[in-house]
This record gives sequence, C-alpha cells and structure tokens, in this order.
Amino acid sequence: MNRVILAVLVVILGLNIFMVVEQQKKSAESSLMPEVEVVEVIDSSYCVDLNEEETLRCLEKVIAQGNYTGNDLFILGQLYFHGIGQSADKAKGIQEIEKSAINFNELGAIDFLGDYAAEEGDRISAQYWYARAIANGYLPAQLKLANIYRYQPQSEREFEVALNLYQDAANRGSLDALYELALVYATGTVVEADLEESQVALKKGCEEGHQKSCDLLEQIERLLNEERIEEE
Repeated sequence: MNRVILAVLVVILGLNIFMVVEQQKKSAESSLMPEVEVVEVIDSSYCVDLNEEETLRCLEKVIAQGNYTGNDLFILGQLYFHGIGQSADKAKGIQEIEKSAINFNELGAIDFLGDYAAEEGDRISAQYWYARAIANGYLPAQLKLANIYRYQPQSEREFEVALNLYQDAANRGSLDALYELALVYATGTVVEADLEESQVALKKGCEEGHQKSCDLLEQIERLLNEERIEEE
C-alpha cells in the first residue's frame, strides 16, 4: 500500500513540476514581446474644467483619435488663432476652422470665416461664407452680408439687394435688421426718405427691447418737435 501511495505522490509531484515549467516558459515568451501602449479613447467632455494649455492638448488628443465634432475643431482652431494655450498661429487656426465649416457645416465656424475675411478686406470670401451661413438659416450673417452691399456697394443694384436682405431678415425676427431698415428710411440712402416709415420700424424694435431703436426714435421725435416749435 505504501508503495502505491508513494507512486501516486510521485506522479502528482511530476505534474506540478511540469505546470511550473510551462508557466515559466510562457512568462519568458511574453517578456520578449514588445509592449503595446493602451490608448484611452476619449471625447471632448474630458476637456472640461482644464487650464488653457491642458484644454488645448486634450482637444488635440481627441481629434488625433478621430472621435471629434465640428464644434471641437472650431474651438481648437480658435485656440490656435488667438494663442490660447500656446503661441498664436492664425494660419493653423484658420485651417482647423475651415475643416469645421466645410466638413461639418458648423455655423459658428462659417460665420467666423466670414468675419475674418471681411476684416482682411477679402470681400469675395466674406460674401461666400456669409451666403453659406444664410443658406443654413443664420440671420446675423444675412445682416452682415446686407451691410457689405450697403456700405461697400460695387453697383447701384447692390443697394436694392441690401434693402431686400434687411427686409427679409426683419420679417424673420431680426431687430438689428429692422433698425437698419429704419436708418435707410430716415436717411433715404437706398429709398426715398420716409420718417414716418422709419418711426414705425423703430417703435416696433423699441417695443421688443432693442435699445438702439429706442435711442434713435427718441432723437427723431425730439428733432421733429423742435421743427414744430420753430414753425409755430
């Protein structure tokens, strides 16, 4: 009996030794394999509440991994453009903002490019970007395009285009466009001067809380009162 027990123990011991040796071989093989870096997949929600430089680097990482939105590109472009988190690089910033505008149709980016082109005196590019924003229903861009045609006209027809853009934007609820219409009627720069029509537009804007309309309406009414007094 003792011999049988001894034989069984020898077999068990042999199996244990074999398993240990195999484990050691596997450990040795794995140690020879190159380490694979595990990269955390993140999105821009990870970039909140960081300092300027950390926000920049975080967004760069998000975009490098491909898990980004048009707004992420727009924000990163502005950081480059204005030098937030690193030295300013306008060309690099515009490049990212253009990606946002072209690939994602990001309205903020489109409007930004229109403003930048206008500031640089690039009328054609400004018109293009503002028109693209208008096509996406962005009213502020419609007002900006109308201002280009009104204040920098290249033909008489552009005055009429400006007036139509103001009128359409005002009809769609733009108080700034309504104010510009009032100025047009008050000065007669595009149409025949009509102070009554101007007052109607200003009263409507003022009632809606547009302070510039209130101020101009007060000035016009004061001037009209002064004229009445002089006539009397």
